[in-house]
Amino acid sequence: MEKIGFDKGMFVGYTAIVVSFLLVFFGIRSYRENVGNGHITFGRGLAVGILIALITSLSYVATWEIIYFKLYKSQIPVIEQSLEMASRLLGSDKPRGYCLELICADFLAGASLDHDPHTLLVSVSRLVQLLPEPQKLEFLHHLAPT
Repeated sequence: MEKIGFDKGMFVGYTAIVVSFLLVFFGIRSYRENVGNGHITFGRGLAVGILIALITSLSYVATWEIIYFKLYKSQIPVIEQSLEMASRLLGSDKPRGYCLELICADFLAGASLDHDPHTLLVSVSRLVQLLPEPQKLEFLHHLAPT
């Protein structure tokens, strides 16, 4: 199956947004004609539109939750499998840490490409929070001016 590509993907995304708005419009119009006998107040129309959007959003989320957790593999076993394969290829448990370092470095490199130091700072601080206390102290010791 051929990938959609960025330009076509953008077209598909915006088309889905317009179709969603049209469905809300037609839902409000149907409510006005069938329940309101051709009349509807702004507040009632707004409430009906919000309820339509809420119901469809909940249905969308519930569907993807079922698909993700019942049909697709969770991402944690996939990452574990990748780390295990790296361990086998390189022959020890050291590659697990090395692979995690590469994943973090790749993430941080992406954050630094945005030329936004705040994003990089938030990313690094979140990663440091995940470290056990002795490693946090060691990390902070390396950052201290000498």
